Amino acid sequence: MPTKTTLAIILSLILVAFAGAGWFFLTQKSNNGETSTNDGFFPFGIFEKQPTSGGGDTTGTGDSSQTTNNQNQNEQRKVKLSKISDTPVAGFIVFEKGSSTIVRYVEKGNGHIQEVNTASLEKKRVSNTTIPQIHEAIFSDKGEQVLLRYQKEDSDSIQTFSGKISPKATSTDEGILVGSFLDEDIEQIAVSPDKLKIFTLSNYGGLSVGTISLFDGTKKSQIFQSSFTEWLPQWVTTDLISLNTKPSSFVFGFDYSITTKNSSLTKILGGKYGLTTLTSPDGSRVLFSENTEYGSPLSILIKKTKASYSFGLATLSEKCVWYSNNIDVYCAVPESTPRTADGYPDSWYQGLINFSDTIWKIDTESGATDQLINLREISREQIDATLMQINQNGDTLVFLNKTDNSLWLLSL
Repeated sequence: MPTKTTLAIILSLILVAFAGAGWFFLTQKSNNGETSTNDGFFPFGIFEKQPTSGGGDTTGTGDSSQTTNNQNQNEQRKVKLSKISDTPVAGFIVFEKGSSTIVRYVEKGNGHIQEVNTASLEKKRVSNTTIPQIHEAIFSDKGEQVLLRYQKEDSDSIQTFSGKISPKATSTDEGILVGSFLDEDIEQIAVSPDKLKIFTLSNYGGLSVGTISLFDGTKKSQIFQSSFTEWLPQWVTTDLISLNTKPSSFVFGFDYSITTKNSSLTKILGGKYGLTTLTSPDGSRVLFSENTEYGSPLSILIKKTKASYSFGLATLSEKCVWYSNNIDVYCAVPESTPRTADGYPDSWYQGLINFSDTIWKIDTESGATDQLINLREISREQIDATLMQINQNGDTLVFLNKTDNSLWLLSL
């Protein structure tokens, strides 16, 4: 008969064995590519996803579990998500400085300009000029100039200040903004592809007037005039500007293009409720969404052939960004798009609905779609991504969270 001491030893060994097996199981589970881990500078960790193949396009219903079509079954993807700024941001730009990718942005509350190195997430302030309550900030090439837009005190007028960051006395000194004001009540601004010029729309005497100028407002030239006053511009190529009628859920929308050389106006797309558009950098393709009873299906128009087709994803085109190859698009796709009385995009514009997004890569040539990350699962926050930008190398995606104007970085 074994003694009590012997029984105790045997029971202890059994418990140790079970504990070891449990530890092995949990370790394997945490490394199976379905969970996130904290990693250094990226507080929301790494998302590892084993690609899976899908079965073609489906009708867009707003469910991001829709279509996925991946080419390499054995490739494991890692993407890193980080919040750059908790402080509300009015606008930003992504650019290359030497071998580094830089994000420069303006804080909404005080107008201070900060920049972040995307590799180290090291942050520094480059301008301490204080201008409170900035509504919108638009940068020039390399972020050296910026347009700060805000409501004039004790007035409904919109002020636009064009400022240039003055040189620093030393590398540790903070710069200041020097510049001048553009005309009051500019309705819309679009920046040229080289980010050296601007196209502005203003209302004069019941007419919408479009003007091209340098970033500081000098050397103005009028190229457009219309009795219709509700436009959203996108400066696509050096010679081409897209004009989309401001979208509303139950009103037909239209997309036109205007040439900067001879002011020729051409209809591109129309007759679609709640139409929003985003034209490719070379002007050959138009990404668009519309309001339907099934949500806001995302589609593509090939301008040369007039052919169009849907990707089986439901989102707004302004939640997307084109990569420079004119084929790939990155989009924030809501996990769901609840039906609303006001429809889309109105409910989203008015803040009645905030989305929780996933990020997808779309090949507009083959129609392949690939989900990269579910932002909520990694950040544990509701992220409604908008104003997306991507760097030249295609490995850094930056966007604002519409719910609180925080700034986010996704390393692809």
